[in-house]
Amino acid sequence: MGEDNVAAHHGSLSRKLRLAAETKLKEGKIKILIATASLELGIDIGTVDLVVQISSPRAIAGALQRVGRSGHWRGAVPKGRFFATTRDELLECASLVRAIRQGDLDRLMIPEAPLDILAQQIVAACSASHVGRTLSSASLSAGLSALPAADQMPAERTGVSTPHKTSVSPQP
Repeated sequence: MGEDNVAAHHGSLSRKLRLAAETKLKEGKIKILIATASLELGIDIGTVDLVVQISSPRAIAGALQRVGRSGHWRGAVPKGRFFATTRDELLECASLVRAIRQGDLDRLMIPEAPLDILAQQIVAACSASHVGRTLSSASLSAGLSALPAADQMPAERTGVSTPHKTSVSPQP
């Protein structure tokens, strides 16, 4: 193939070398680009005939995204090959290919009432002084709409104990 037709793209390479490899690919100056996940195969990446993935992409969406970057011209069919490096990856890749052929997608799991995420958003809003707007829009967020009002939430869920009324007698 020759040194002029091949480039590498890896997170350990300098930004300058990675950008040079991306530019060569976009301009069609190389025939092969050996890359890790550091290369984002966006729409503007150029013409790609075949995507070869060493090891499992781990998710259907990741596999579709990578392979889907090939064959971007009229009448072309995206092509990809997965090469497993272990027996476990072989089973995973076979399952991914079967799922893709059946039209399955990764299941999106939205947790119900994710208080840790709400806490992160409140801290971020407090640091940006947008507390009122964040709290009022929090109930609109997916998963948070199921949260009860603060005064109806059990103390063990909030970590805040309810104050008890006590009578204080004056000191003589």
